[in-house]
Amino acid sequence: MAAVIIELVADAGNGALEAVLTYPGWWDCPRSGIALVGGQPYYFDCQFSVELDDYAGQYRLWPVPGDELADEMQRDPRILVHSAITSRDGGEGAFKIRGRAIAEHDIGVQSRYAAAVAAALGWKPEPGRFHLFAVDIQQVTFIRYDDATGDQHVAIWPPPREFIRRGTTATSLGDREPITDILVSR
Repeated sequence: MAAVIIELVADAGNGALEAVLTYPGWWDCPRSGIALVGGQPYYFDCQFSVELDDYAGQYRLWPVPGDELADEMQRDPRILVHSAITSRDGGEGAFKIRGRAIAEHDIGVQSRYAAAVAAALGWKPEPGRFHLFAVDIQQVTFIRYDDATGDQHVAIWPPPREFIRRGTTATSLGDREPITDILVSR
């Protein structure tokens, strides 16, 4: 199937990339890899534009056929999942979860998963005939912008750290200032 070209816009609620599953190409954001679009896995790629001296705002998309997703996840287990931003200003914030996909081959684990799917969906996958992955979470980041001030609030774990970068102009942020606003120590 030929590649489809889409233009990503700031509002992820429009059906753009829902969750980036793998990202071997990274330059200020994922530039190539596998992402979900409409709940289905697609390869995506953003080419550098010599004319713009930057990456264009367009991504090529093409479906991931058959077992290729599982093959890709085993070849390059890095994953990045973004929450969807549903407002124009992003004030509710966004989560980014980085980690590794770990193939789960244990038939007992697959059987328990199949039983849970059957209970929830009424369809029972056959253990040993599907790919199942656990996620080893390596980092969780929460980023929120305050539209009124232009400040960027960031919380990262592990290790737990939190800071604010004050908006200095409409497009610039100041240095990191440690704060305690979101993370709670126990």
